[in-house]
Amino acid sequence: MKEYFIQDTSGETSLNQSPIGLFEGIVNKTIEQKDGQCVQIRHAGETTHVEIVSNKSDLQTVKLFDDEIFTGHQGITLDELNEIAQNGRVLMLRDIEGNVIGESQILIKPIPQHEDMEEDEAYCYGTAVTSNQRGRGIAQILFKAQEVTAREAGKKTMSLTVRVENALSIRARLGFGFRIVGYNENIYGTVQEGGARLIMKKNLIDDPLPFDPKSQSE
Repeated sequence: MKEYFIQDTSGETSLNQSPIGLFEGIVNKTIEQKDGQCVQIRHAGETTHVEIVSNKSDLQTVKLFDDEIFTGHQGITLDELNEIAQNGRVLMLRDIEGNVIGESQILIKPIPQHEDMEEDEAYCYGTAVTSNQRGRGIAQILFKAQEVTAREAGKKTMSLTVRVENALSIRARLGFGFRIVGYNENIYGTVQEGGARLIMKKNLIDDPLPFDPKSQSE
């Protein structure tokens, strides 16, 4: 079953309705599996299924994974993850043995912890990849799953913030079609506390990177 985010008569963004929006997935899309929904992603010649997390146990797993990866930096709370799951998606990727190797979150509606969103904007909340899997395309798969979510929701832009010193993430997002559009020196505390962030955005209407939304072959 194909699933899309569209506007219903109440004005709320919702799932499980007929496709009438901006995006219809061919390869990269949300699909149903026997154990729940996932985002199917084609990357580097292989098809991967990224889990859409909603139950408490898996959200706790994501929380623990995020804590491990972001030790010493701005972390995410379980309350935030619950809010994101209800107003966007919490995405998780496992290896063939069932171990979590990456996770990310994306908002399609504002939450109390992040209220400043435009109506046509999706916000990339965070992405984490285990150290022994970096450089293997895991982040790119999660980025694509975020973008599929945004496009299925009919969003026109994606935005995010990133630490100024995080050159790896900045370079990866630039390669993914994002552009630096601003700087906030105290969004998560003072500069001395590591609270400064670059603001990055991607135009989903004019910029098809990293894959052509029509063919989605890569």
